[in-house]
Amino acid sequence: MQTRYAITATALANTASASTESVIDQVFSGISRLVPPSPHFAPPFKIVVGEMLNLPPAAEIASQYDTRLLRIAMLGIRQIEKQVRAAVSKYGGKRVAFVFGTCTGGLDRTEAAYKKLRVGEPAKGYDFETMHPLHVVPSQIARYLGVEGVVTVISTACSSSAKAVGVATRLLRAGVADAVLVGGADSLSLTTLYGFYSLGALSSQTTRPFSVERDGISLGEGCGFILIDGHAQAPTVVVGVGESSDAHHLSAPDPNGKGASIAMRSALAEAGMSASEVDYINAHGTGTVHNDASEGHAMVGVFGEKTAISSTKAVTGHMLGAGGITEVIFASEAIKLGVVPPNVTSGPIDPIVAGRIVCEARRMPVRIAMSNSFGFGGTNASVVVAAS
Repeated sequence: MQTRYAITATALANTASASTESVIDQVFSGISRLVPPSPHFAPPFKIVVGEMLNLPPAAEIASQYDTRLLRIAMLGIRQIEKQVRAAVSKYGGKRVAFVFGTCTGGLDRTEAAYKKLRVGEPAKGYDFETMHPLHVVPSQIARYLGVEGVVTVISTACSSSAKAVGVATRLLRAGVADAVLVGGADSLSLTTLYGFYSLGALSSQTTRPFSVERDGISLGEGCGFILIDGHAQAPTVVVGVGESSDAHHLSAPDPNGKGASIAMRSALAEAGMSASEVDYINAHGTGTVHNDASEGHAMVGVFGEKTAISSTKAVTGHMLGAGGITEVIFASEAIKLGVVPPNVTSGPIDPIVAGRIVCEARRMPVRIAMSNSFGFGGTNASVVVAAS
């Protein structure tokens, strides 16, 4: 049964750049753009974020659907639109699907409306049904692109768009679609910032994944999209997706990485590969004390001593529902470029993973790479990509 699905197009936009090529250059050069938030998002505590400034309106979509999330997502869609429309033309709109991962929906517009209503002012221009729900952005994008097959949303916290890849491969394998647009997007919001702060999960400085001095995450926003084609050829292919739900805790990971290990081993099993064949892991690597320790234990338990590892979140910020698909693209690019992107951090590396973390961009052959995404509640996903 077919388990190799060609990645025929990619698109990225985040705090590093609104251009895919530039994002990749910044990430593989280890250039972080995380800075203190603008006044709109500035809370009464010290943080840095991956904020996207001066977002242009999504003129292609009716204004009644206008949200920060839609504007961010359209920055990616404009870059991949030609390839998606070509797939629609080739296979027919009903044979092209769209699977989208997100957590925030139109939360920015809802927050603004709430502030007005709270003091008795009318929330002019706000419509909950066309702005807030998670399905609004993908349904409007699908309509714009002529995608008429399965259109669905995955919202499993930080693993959302990685799990979307799993759904996409199952749609292809079941013969429900010939091509699938897979994406994820999330936007900054005060709810998210205050929520993570209440958990004690935010760092006051740029996140430091796998450092012994790590003390929390840096939130970001952005989008990522890939087009997977069940019949085409491309330089890289999705070969395996592994998922698990360990439900260890509402927000904390299993300290021994049990769920993460299951996801990674499941992805390898679906790919028909051994751990020793994987050259590079783009780790979830959030920079929190517990996540990095848990993931570190899991990776060492599955892969041993040799596999190169890095987290790219110090460059992009933790983009929640957009993170998984973005990092699948980074894993794919590592294969195409023959370069492992650097783990931008400071201080000594945690002994759990010392010797495996790549702190400077490393030129080396990468034939097979894995991307990890682990969300609240133990919703875990690992995606394996390979050279075709």
